[in-house]
Amino acid sequence: MLKKILQSKKDRALWFLNNLEEVSGAVILLLMVLLAFLNVLARYLIHYPLAFTEELETNAFVVITLLGISAGIKRNTHIRVLFLVKRLPPVLGKLLEFTAVFLSLTLFSMLFYESLGQLSDEIDLQVTSSSLNLPEWIYIAFIPVLSLLIIFRIIQSALYTLR
Repeated sequence: MLKKILQSKKDRALWFLNNLEEVSGAVILLLMVLLAFLNVLARYLIHYPLAFTEELETNAFVVITLLGISAGIKRNTHIRVLFLVKRLPPVLGKLLEFTAVFLSLTLFSMLFYESLGQLSDEIDLQVTSSSLNLPEWIYIAFIPVLSLLIIFRIIQSALYTLR
């Protein structure tokens, strides 16, 4: 009985890891909708916007965008040059796919590197946000982490596609 329970917990953990982008994105989107609704209520009831909601929504939008990129790459539904790949000879199609993978890896590696520099600067300069007075590095920290996730998904997708 205990083995069956542990197995199901393991299955749930694997399911969560395989659907990390979707689950995280859904939770963040729900929070964004709730914050926007709160802001609308505040504007209607007290005729004053809640500035902190805009700060949180803006930064959450960056995170959800990166999660969407990762999910699209993982599912192999991202924008690609498939139109060209299907019309080329197989060897040239694979070369074009490889080039796209290389360019994607280069882009997100650069984003990772640059965001680490930005993160370091935000920590060193102790920059805080305007509404909540939170350290800006809290918002920036998601970018290198999600860049690594995207790089992982690119490699994962490439191994599947280019085999």
